[in-house]
Amino acid sequence: MGNNNSRNMMDRRVDVYLNSKKQKDRWKKLAGENGLSLSKFAQYAVEQYISQKETEEPNTAEKIAKLEDEIQSLSNENERLERIIKTYKDEINEYKMMQFSNKNIEGKRNYNKRLIDKIKSDSPVNEEEILRHLGISKDDGDKISWVSTQLELLSQYGFIEYGSEGWMLKDEE
Repeated sequence: MGNNNSRNMMDRRVDVYLNSKKQKDRWKKLAGENGLSLSKFAQYAVEQYISQKETEEPNTAEKIAKLEDEIQSLSNENERLERIIKTYKDEINEYKMMQFSNKNIEGKRNYNKRLIDKIKSDSPVNEEEILRHLGISKDDGDKISWVSTQLELLSQYGFIEYGSEGWMLKDEE
């Protein structure tokens, strides 16, 4: 029986060689302060470490991968929302342009505020400057027509006039 017990102890034995006598003395002191033998202290410390690792959050690489996936998902959602916003803006602009498609329509019209603000500037502005200010391409005939109609109607109502340097507010007489 004694031989079997000795063999059992040998199967469970782990030899640990520390980096220095100072490290061993430190471990021995900590073990004593906690009422443990050095062997029991080492077992406890190793088990605590293992337990901590088992309950710890996923490692940094996994966290990064999850965050990258989330960023990609949010980026895709942002692109989708940007397309929706662009569609709505285009529809709104189309609606606004329809108000000026026929100069003979009577009633209230909503003039482009940015157009009015540009004309209100201290110096006259030509149509090219207005289009640039409104972000309208020279190739976009519908929008150019929309701006031209607004300018013509504002001129007919006596609010603005076209001079040698461009459009400007009409002087009050």
